Amino acid sequence: MRRLDWPQHPKRINPKSVVQRKQAHCRGNLGNGGLGFLEREMAAPPINPNPTIFERNERGTKTKQPVITSSSLLDVTDIFDPEHPYTLEQLKVVAEDAIFVEHGEHLSIRVMFTPTVPHCSLASTIALCLRERLRNEIPPESKLKILITPGTHSTEFEINKQINDKERVAAAMENPGIQELVARCIRDFE
Repeated sequence: MRRLDWPQHPKRINPKSVVQRKQAHCRGNLGNGGLGFLEREMAAPPINPNPTIFERNERGTKTKQPVITSSSLLDVTDIFDPEHPYTLEQLKVVAEDAIFVEHGEHLSIRVMFTPTVPHCSLASTIALCLRERLRNEIPPESKLKILITPGTHSTEFEINKQINDKERVAAAMENPGIQELVARCIRDFE
């Protein structure tokens, strides 16, 4: 029995067309000059056009250590910034003293990072890159928490909540555009 007070919808939405529109949007085929969301974002002028560049620390060759320490997790500093051709270490986004490792019943790792500007729109992308790089280097039962250094970003609470929610991270990593951007940022330093 149909309720009379419900509004009538003259056009039904085909679920298949919604999926096709989302895929076309990711590929950039919606009549907007062939640019997808990420390409339009990367084509925009940089948020911080003149970042301060610092020297990289020299480290020895990579060796497998039986115990994970903050110095064994320094590979995260070799991640490239999504906006600039510099590493997170060179921009002082991540430093060795901002990686905390606690050995207890389960390994607990906390990484603090500092965006270059308080309104950085790529802070969640940087956090995704950190999470993906560490996910491959730590045991699966470990607890990983990635946080923005308090007081360094205008929306730090929202980003901290978003990046430490497994379901939100999994949903973000299903997007092919975000996967490609993260893969570009975590490529090996040359």
